[in-house]
Amino acid sequence: VCLQEVTRPFLNLLLNESWLAENNYFFILKQSVIDSALEKTYGQMMLMKNFRPRSWQIRPLEETAKKTTKEYIQARFGINARVTIDVLNVHLHSNRSKN
Repeated sequence: VCLQEVTRPFLNLLLNESWLAENNYFFILKQSVIDSALEKTYGQMMLMKNFRPRSWQIRPLEETAKKTTKEYIQARFGINARVTIDVLNVHLHSNRSKN
C-alpha cells in the first residue's frame, strides 16, 4: 500500500493498531513523516504484509542548485530468481501553481 500525505499523528495511530502488530507488516517512510508534528509537513509511506523489499531507497525526483524539491520511495522486490519489480511511491502536486 502506498500512502500519501502521512503525518506523525496518523503514523502513531497506525502503529497502535493490533492488526499491524499481530501480523508481519513492514513499512518504509520518509523522514518528513517523523518530523511532521514539528515542521507541519507530511510524507509518503509504503506498507507491505509478509513481503519485504530486497532493497529500498528514497531518491530525488528533481534537484535544483538550492535543494531537492521532490523525493520518491523506490522499493525493489524479488518475485522469484528471475523476476524483480520496482514499486514507486511519488507525490506530485501543483504547489498551487496556476498552470
